[in-house]
Amino acid sequence: MEQQFIPLSEKINMKGIKKLFTGNLILNFNFIFLYANIIGYITIIFGLIDLTKVDKRFSRAKPLAFILIIFSFLKMLGFDSDTTKLSSYIFNLIFFAIDFIIIFITCSIFANISKKYNEITLHKLFRLCWLIYLISNIVMIFAFNVTMIILSIIFHIGANVFFLVLLVLGYKLHGKYEIKDIQQNIITE
Repeated sequence: MEQQFIPLSEKINMKGIKKLFTGNLILNFNFIFLYANIIGYITIIFGLIDLTKVDKRFSRAKPLAFILIIFSFLKMLGFDSDTTKLSSYIFNLIFFAIDFIIIFITCSIFANISKKYNEITLHKLFRLCWLIYLISNIVMIFAFNVTMIILSIIFHIGANVFFLVLLVLGYKLHGKYEIKDIQQNIITE
C-alpha cells in the first residue's frame, strides 16, 4: 500500500503525541526541546538546581517552573497547534514570557556571580544569553508560517544549548570560588 504524502504544514498542525512520529526531524527536535525543558523545570522544583542561597529572586522560579511543566504537556497535546486562533497566540505568549523570566533570573544571578569574581567574559556571556533568549522567544511567538516555525525552532534550540553550556560553566565557577571562600574562612578563623 502506497504511503500517503502529508504536507509539512499539516504535520505541524497534527495534534497529540503523533507529532513525534511524523518523520520530520525538525518537529522531533521540537519535542526533544520540550522534554529537555520539562526535565529542566523538574530540577528547579525539586532543588537540584537551587540558587536561592545566592539570590532570593530564584525562589520565584519554582512556581513558574511548575506552571511551565503543565504548559509543556499542553503543547505536546497540540493545544497551541492552530496558530490562526487567538487562544494559541495567547498560550504561546504566556509560555515564552514565563520561560524567559526563569532564564532571565538564572542568567542575572550567574552574571552577578561572574562579576563578583572578576570573570568579565562569562559575565558578558550571561548578559548576552538572556538577550538571545528574548529574541528567540519573540521569533517563536510571531512564527505564523511553516518556514518561520522551522527557523524559530532551530533558533530556540541554539539558545537552549548556549544557555546549558553557560549553566555548566557558571556552576563550575560558583563551586570553585565557593570552596576557596570556605578555605579562606577556615584559615582566618
